[in-house]
Amino acid sequence: VNLPRHPSQLYEALLEGVLLWLVLWFVVRPRPMFPGSATSIYVLGYGLARFVAEYFRATDETVGYVVSIGAAEPLPQLTTSVLHLTVGQIISLGMFALGVVLFFVFKAIAPEEATIETFEADPSATPQTE
Repeated sequence: VNLPRHPSQLYEALLEGVLLWLVLWFVVRPRPMFPGSATSIYVLGYGLARFVAEYFRATDETVGYVVSIGAAEPLPQLTTSVLHLTVGQIISLGMFALGVVLFFVFKAIAPEEATIETFEADPSATPQTE
């Protein structure tokens, strides 16, 4: 098929590399929520970025779309529906789900924050100097 192609490798580099790094560096790093939160957000973000980037990749003609909702075109390159999913997108959805599960698991096993309680001394109990 003589159609122009998307530079999907550049899309993946920008989404999975630059954009995900910016989110982790400027949003997650300054305010870590609990131990493991950055890891779970990375896995979640990578799965999401990979899922989006898979829309622009050339589909393997021998495999085609694993999940097809609606009528599929005879050539995978001509399909314009977002309801058709490739093997890579299904794996990316699994990685996204793993990131969500890791987030809640790490949050559940995180130690509770220590609270500092202060007690004010009774003013009548302090010795007064005259």
